[in-house]
Parts: sequence; C-alpha cells; structure tokens
Amino acid sequence: MKLQGKVVLITGASRGIGQRLAVLLAQEGADLAIAARTQSSGESRYPGTIHETAEQVRALGRRVLPIGVDLAVREQVVDMCKQTIDEFGRVDILINNAAHMDPTDGHYAPFTEYQLENLDHALAINFMGPFIACKEIVPHMIKQGSGMIFCTTSGSGKGMPAVRPIDPRKNATSIGYPVSKAAMDRMVYWLAGELMEHKIPVIAFNPGWTRVERMEVVYADLGRDYGQARPVDLVTGAYRDLILSPEVMSHTGKVVDIEDLLPAHKPG
Repeated sequence: MKLQGKVVLITGASRGIGQRLAVLLAQEGADLAIAARTQSSGESRYPGTIHETAEQVRALGRRVLPIGVDLAVREQVVDMCKQTIDEFGRVDILINNAAHMDPTDGHYAPFTEYQLENLDHALAINFMGPFIACKEIVPHMIKQGSGMIFCTTSGSGKGMPAVRPIDPRKNATSIGYPVSKAAMDRMVYWLAGELMEHKIPVIAFNPGWTRVERMEVVYADLGRDYGQARPVDLVTGAYRDLILSPEVMSHTGKVVDIEDLLPAHKPG
C-alpha cells in the first residue's frame, strides 16, 4: 500500500468524485479526514453523507475523521484544518475537491439574471475555501518537509481559443463558475512556484464531464442528456494514479486534464 502512514484531507467527500477517491486512497493505506456539508440523510436532495463515506473507510481498516463543513464560511474551513491536525498531527495530501454547482443558486443563470450574491457564493466555495485550506495546511507541510496539494478544477476555467455562443441554461454554466475555477487554477500556478523549493507539488486536476450523483439529479431536472459523461470510477482511478505517480512533481503548477491520463490509466 503506497500511502501507508499518510494522512489525506479531502473536501466534498460525501458523494461523487470525493467519496470514490477517499475510498481508493484508503485502499492504498491512507488515513483520512473527510469533509462535506451533508452529515445526515435527508439534509440534501442528493444521496450520500460524510458518515456513510467514513463507514466505508473504516471497513478498510483505516482511521477516519468525518468533518461537517460549509466551505463558504471561513471559520469553518480554518476549524476543519485544525481538527485534522489535532487528530492526526499532520496532513500529507490536501485535496480541495468540493465545488459549488447548485442550480438553485444561479449555476445556470444567464448574466442578466445572475446575482452578485451568487458570485460571492461561487467564489467563496470554489476559490476562497481552497485558498484558506492551503493557507492553514501549507505551513505544516513545510515544517514536516513534505506534502502534496491537489485541486479539482474544470475545463470551463480555461481560456478559450475563440468566442462561441453560450447559453448557460442549455450547454454551459453561469459566469461565476468558470471565473471561480480560473481563479483557483491561477492560485495553483502561483503557489506551486512558491513551494517548488520545498518540493511540494500543487496540481489542478480537470476530471471533465463525469457521471456523479448530483449531476444525475440536476440533468434529470433540466431534461438534458447525460449519456456521454465518463464513469466516476474511471475518473477517480486516474486521479488516484496521478496522486501516486512517482513523477508527480513534474505536474506542479499545471492543470492536468483527464485526457492526459487516460491512455496510461489502468482501471482497478
């Protein structure tokens, strides 16, 4: 097991990519702090809770600390990091995976209907939450002399080669989502440069269009086709392989697209 004795802190671990990745890393021997808003069934219209994920991790014989956190609340992000350090004494891998993608909060609203509070919320969860988590955890990684940071991003944050017609309600998202993901990608680039001397890689991973529980519900509501999305297990297997790669430092400061990993990825 390649992560025996290592501690992983991962957000958005109640369902989807975060939940599957937490289990995969536990199978590799990691102990985990898993964070998300949903702690009990019925709190969300989407399936999955951090305590259900925790039971899966415990069944693998690993230590696990489930933490309820709203990444939009700065004090809760700070407390999440403090709880993890207090429980395990270290964090070897920080995975900023949670994202704001709520259709009830402007995620598919066109610019003329998009509200400033929607943008505040998208930036708080998609950018400020990861920024604060890095701010809290990086000093510990520098002190312990090792660590890795990953941020789950989106292709929507990339610069496009040409302007194209966009209708958030039909084939895209609101303007706030790509803006917040682009900000996170720039943070990855800049922080990677600062941490290069410490050999701490900082990497953004773009999973592409992935079949997860939340989007199954959302797309059904919107009446949109979800058939071409990649299976979540394929995506998380590639994500795990990136984390475990002996060449991981060569990716620091970059956005690694799922397409870059799939040719070499072996499911399992």
